[in-house]
Amino acid sequence: FEMAPKELDFLYPGNGVLVHTNNFVSPRLRPLDQSLSQFPDTLLRYGRAQQMIQQRAGRITVADFKEVLGDHCNYPDSICRHPDPRDPELERVQTVASVIMNLTRGEMHLTQGPPCCHPYQTIAFS
Repeated sequence: FEMAPKELDFLYPGNGVLVHTNNFVSPRLRPLDQSLSQFPDTLLRYGRAQQMIQQRAGRITVADFKEVLGDHCNYPDSICRHPDPRDPELERVQTVASVIMNLTRGEMHLTQGPPCCHPYQTIAFS
């Protein structure tokens, strides 16, 4: 589901897949999204993630998720973000963590920093 301060909407997978970035996906909540004017590049990441995941729908692996989360297409506005030296120092952004959860196996794969240059650690949970 997605939440706004006074609204809630449910999301359902299409073709067995649900992709999300830092923007509202729900058609009902999308008009409330105030961050798009400041961060329109989130839509690039959403589209790229959607494309990569849909290509693998029905047979996606943890390795596939790692590939998606480490993707640099559309750099510097890629899924895997690195500070853009052209931006003022206080406005630079980067991926600070990556999490993949396999609920069937009871595993979490975590990394700090951009996943392209930091190894994932696997943590079992029950």
